[in-house]
Formats: sequence, C-alpha cells, structure tokens
Amino acid sequence: MRSLPFFVAAVASTVVITSSVSADSVSRVQARAGTSAAPLGAPSWLVPAPGMGRTLPPTVGTGRTLSRMRRHAATKRYVIRDLGVPAGLQDPLPFAINQEGDVALQICPSGGCTSGRTGTWYPYLYDFRAGRLLPLARFGTYKGEFYFPQGLNDRGQIVGFVYLYDGTNLSTRPVEWKRVGPTGSTIAFLDATGSSGQAFAINENGRAVGGDGGYPVRFERTAPVPIGPGPNYGDTAALAVNENGLAVGEILAGPIRIQQPEWNVHQLATAPGRPV
Repeated sequence: MRSLPFFVAAVASTVVITSSVSADSVSRVQARAGTSAAPLGAPSWLVPAPGMGRTLPPTVGTGRTLSRMRRHAATKRYVIRDLGVPAGLQDPLPFAINQEGDVALQICPSGGCTSGRTGTWYPYLYDFRAGRLLPLARFGTYKGEFYFPQGLNDRGQIVGFVYLYDGTNLSTRPVEWKRVGPTGSTIAFLDATGSSGQAFAINENGRAVGGDGGYPVRFERTAPVPIGPGPNYGDTAALAVNENGLAVGEILAGPIRIQQPEWNVHQLATAPGRPV
C-alpha cells in the first residue's frame, strides 16, 4: 500500500511533504506549535520525539519499536514542495489530498478572503504529477461566488460547496467538479432539488457525503438522502467516507462536538439516535 503524502498549510504558502510521516517529523511540527501531546484522535505514538525536551514511549501503538521508527526516519528523504500562488491571489488553504498527491484548495483574491457578499474565493487543484496549480471551473454568473473544494478521489472527482449571492439572496449549494483533459474541469450541482447542503468527502466509488438540513447525508442526483439522526440531535454532518460505504462525522449539540458517530451510506437511518 502506498503511503499517503503529508501536507502542511503555512501562513503564507502551502507545502506538501511526500513519503510516509514519521514520529520525528510530526514532533517537529508539534514542537513549533508548542504542544506537548498528541492531537485529539491521533495514534498514541504521534508525540514529540527525544531532542525536543520530551520522550516517546518505548513501544508504539503500531507495534513498531522506537528504534525501528528511528531507522525508518533516518533512511527516508522528505521533499518539501511549495504549491505556489497564482499572480494576484493569496492565502491558499488546502482541504484534501488523494493517493496521487493532488490537492484540492481554495485561494483568496488580492486583499484576502474578507467578509462580504460580492467577489470570488477561487477553487483550485494542484496536479502533483504535472507540478502545477489548475483553476477549477466556476459558475461565473453570480455577484458572489465563494468556493470550498472539500474532498477528492483518484478518479478526478472533487466535491465541496459554494456560497452564491445573486444580488438579493445568499444560498449554499453542494457542488461537484470533474476533470476534463489535462487542465480542464466542469462544475455542477450535486442534486437537482436546490438543497442547501455541503459536501465534504467522496470515495473512489463516487459516493459523496456531507450535511444538509442538520442531517448527515449521501448525495444523490435527485435529492440528498439522510443516513443518520438529524436536528433533534444537533447539527450533524458526515465528514469522510471509505470505499466500503462507512461514513464518519460529527454531531454539534450546543458547545459539545462529538466526532465519533459512524453511518452506512447504503442504508437509511432506522430510528432517531440509532446510526446504521
């Protein structure tokens, strides 16, 4: 199995670190951030390494010993690739990366992604093999178009959502981009109902998931289909999905965020509060 490339978003630019992620490389990022503990939900071995004033456990959750991890890190070379920023734009924000190393990101206009209803926040794709940024298709007919490309797969499908302002109303719509040729793309709404949903992820089978109306949903061409409990349990959304159709997400209930529910995108919710 190929290791997923690892990328870091910096303030002024965006970088990609290829090859697998070692505990030492993660520790350097954490040390710069001033944190001494593993991030929430991370494997137990993702903690600062020796030399940073703290120690790693003698064994790690993956079964690899500390010495083996050090040898692995010592034999790997990590290449930092700056994705660049098109002239006249700034503040790239990456959202997703696929097995090929392609990155879906949003880039702000000159002056930044400021609040307001007019203007454009641009959707881009970094083509890893070609080593260049490609602008993704936009509707181009609204006074305000603010794009968030959130997920992509290896088949050239990208999903996300867009805030659209027509001069009177501001709406949210789930969208899908498809690559056309080496540099082109198309854009379309994910459903025909005019839903206000947001797509966050897509798997290799082309199954897109997200949230709509407080429900975690899978997106169909006809309408979003709920796959879990809805508004009675807070604002809920599916944030990731694998090739087996299992989706995970979050339930926002007041100030509490629960990021552990799991749903099957091939089934509907059987009862409130009972994910399937």
